Amino acid sequence: FWGIESMIMPLFFAISGVSTWVLLSRRGPGALIQNRYRRLFLPLVTLGAVVLAVEFYVWNLGDVRRGNLTWHQLLRFSAKNYDPRLWGLAHLWYLQYLLIYCLAAAGVWRSWPAQAEPADAISIRPTGPARFWWLPALCLPPAVLMLAAQPISVIGFKHSFLPVGHRFVYFAIYFAAGLALVPLTPRNRDAARRAGWALSTGGAVCAVAVVPQIRGWLQTTPAGDQTAALSAGIPAPLPSSGWGAACVMAGAAIGLSLGLATLAILSERQPSRTMRYCAGAAYWIYFVHHGLLGIAHLALDPLTLPAAVKFGLSTAMAAGVSLVGYHWLVRDTRLG
Repeated sequence: FWGIESMIMPLFFAISGVSTWVLLSRRGPGALIQNRYRRLFLPLVTLGAVVLAVEFYVWNLGDVRRGNLTWHQLLRFSAKNYDPRLWGLAHLWYLQYLLIYCLAAAGVWRSWPAQAEPADAISIRPTGPARFWWLPALCLPPAVLMLAAQPISVIGFKHSFLPVGHRFVYFAIYFAAGLALVPLTPRNRDAARRAGWALSTGGAVCAVAVVPQIRGWLQTTPAGDQTAALSAGIPAPLPSSGWGAACVMAGAAIGLSLGLATLAILSERQPSRTMRYCAGAAYWIYFVHHGLLGIAHLALDPLTLPAAVKFGLSTAMAAGVSLVGYHWLVRDTRLG
């Protein structure tokens, strides 16, 4: 989970920044707002509301099983009976943050309109490799500062219906970097690929180096203190205190997100049929996987199996049911 928050979510926001820049440059801020309203806002307030309501009961079934909640309390729906840490947008926080970032980008674009790009491909503007490296260099200091001051931004998760300030600022760094990535990508594709591979490799090395930091925190901090600090959003210093761990974690996130996004921009390979199918199913899986994982955990809870085995089984169960649902309920309908 922390790997996703630390490495994957920055990549998602960087890629979202790239797609936002492409849409803005081709069709302008009005089209961006319409697209995000249809693709983000409407699914969040319609399908998202249903998903969150179901998830709320699924996750509270865990308290019923542990004896912390009775069936009557679960079905009565009285807020005082439930764990307050479960109130929030859960995994759908990404859509909320992205929608706000896109609205801000559209507003800035109206103030400083840019020349539209060709509609047939992503155009790489004439710029040299040296200018490209300014982007990760500018992203690193604010990312390090945020992680040193608030490692809870990525270590742990706080449910909320409103953006959490430090998380909102931290992930805005990667969205803004994605916006700037295409116009700063070197004109020479070989040089751009080398830069992308260099960033990705450096990010991967930092990602490996940060694992002992997380393990050290887990081993030296009592489980109760971990839960209290992470769920409440209390600043919890990283192991080895601070700056070194923050630099490594920020380096991993920036290197992997910008490096992989650069390589994706330059890729000329056509996606396979399987890849296109998975890409089409991804949005649906994103919405429903959380609740399905909760159901899988509840089903596997009575079994005395190693945690790694339960992890694999629950992942396979949630992914399998999600794909079946996409194929039969979504793919050939208006939802798809």
